[in-house]
Amino acid sequence: GEMLADPRFEGPGRIPDVWFFVYDGHVLPQEAEGQHFDVSLSLQVIMHLLEDDLFDAYMQLLFSRSNYVVIQGDNIPHERRGHLRGHRFTDWIRAKAPAWRLIAHSAFKRFVPLAVHNRTRDAIWLYAHSSVLT
Repeated sequence: GEMLADPRFEGPGRIPDVWFFVYDGHVLPQEAEGQHFDVSLSLQVIMHLLEDDLFDAYMQLLFSRSNYVVIQGDNIPHERRGHLRGHRFTDWIRAKAPAWRLIAHSAFKRFVPLAVHNRTRDAIWLYAHSSVLT
């Protein structure tokens, strides 16, 4: 893995201590190894994981490094269609990450322009580890 040339979020609303890493889907960047984060984001990723073992490894990593996880996805299983495959990630979470709780869920349509509404069935799913809910 590699870190972006300047991984900090830049711009007028720059947030200190926010870092972005390039992750190739196989090797966690060295700078992120052993780190624990406030939140992990999975935006438009899961549908691109074609193999079961890659999906499982990705989900294990996603739910092992933070207190909160945000997923953008449709959660609809389907066989591979070109470079896309549907996964019911909620089943994986229930079976393999039972300490995680869904705390918010919203249709993605609420966040996109009207022109995109009919092209997406995605939703935003916010999970929290049970240890932060007490």
